[in-house]
Amino acid sequence: WDDSEVLSRGALSSMTRKLKFAIIGLGAIGSCLAELLARMGVKDFLLIDDEALEIGNLTRHTLGLHSLGLKKSVEIAKRLKNIEPSIHVKALSKSFEVARRHDGELLETVDVFVDCTGDDAVLYNLAAVPFEKEKRFISISIGLGAEMLFIYGAKATLFPFEDFRGKINPYIDQEKERWKGVKLPRAGIGCWNPVFPARADDIWMMTSIAAKEIE
Repeated sequence: WDDSEVLSRGALSSMTRKLKFAIIGLGAIGSCLAELLARMGVKDFLLIDDEALEIGNLTRHTLGLHSLGLKKSVEIAKRLKNIEPSIHVKALSKSFEVARRHDGELLETVDVFVDCTGDDAVLYNLAAVPFEKEKRFISISIGLGAEMLFIYGAKATLFPFEDFRGKINPYIDQEKERWKGVKLPRAGIGCWNPVFPARADDIWMMTSIAAKEIE
């Protein structure tokens, strides 16, 4: 099963396919992006997420019932290996902060870091310690209702957090004004955590756009 046959129906550029991708956060966006990249020919993945799959995730996630209660990183790794036999994937079921402290040598082998968490704490950690070699950093997040897609990219030895905040803050202010006074639904009875509203078709469409932007 040579790549010329497996990928004959459509693939990323050969340059992109040779890069090692670390995907941080394997929720709706991260799981979809990992699958898209795998199906388009990326061979080398590092998956980082410390959470387990919950029933509420299934609305927008690529995993199914058989993965409930199991770590997302491990289950997505299995799914990617089932897509194409030559894919190499390693799963870290830990937060990026922990991975940064304990898996430095492994992280140094990565070419592209893609943050799909929407969590500033991850970006703080990406900006905390410089890598020995330049990396490509990409942040992907989606606004409420999946009405806006935020993509930020940089090439540096550490994530340029201040530049990122300066560019995204005006759009975040627009989001706050747009959704002012709107009450978000809750995850379940007695749960005080708000649910992020966005349908699966919108999430997957936005993630597909992000995949094109990555290339």
